[in-house]
Amino acid sequence: MNDFSFYLYFSLGAGIGSVIRFLIISYTPNKRKFFTGVFAVNILGSLLIGILSVNVLPTTWHTVIGTGFIGGLTTFSTMMTQGEQLTKFKLKLIYFSITLVFGLMFFSIGAQIKF
Repeated sequence: MNDFSFYLYFSLGAGIGSVIRFLIISYTPNKRKFFTGVFAVNILGSLLIGILSVNVLPTTWHTVIGTGFIGGLTTFSTMMTQGEQLTKFKLKLIYFSITLVFGLMFFSIGAQIKF
């Protein structure tokens, strides 16, 4: 794959991931105590990166899918910003802990899926 094709596929992957993130976040309830859309995209991203981590693809496609698509899909910065908006420290701790635990769990599940 030449440089132009790589950058094109990478950009398309990031764009598609970002649109999917927007749609998921837009169509999930957003309660002040728990941000379900952001949680959902980050857990889905953990599952997908787990799947990607155990399947052999050319390095270029790992970058396009992992950094491009999954990077566009997930949103660490929004998770941190929304978590900071929680007013009680206990809620912040719960939100971040649940996200981390479920992220690791879904990564592990994804890592069991080989094709």
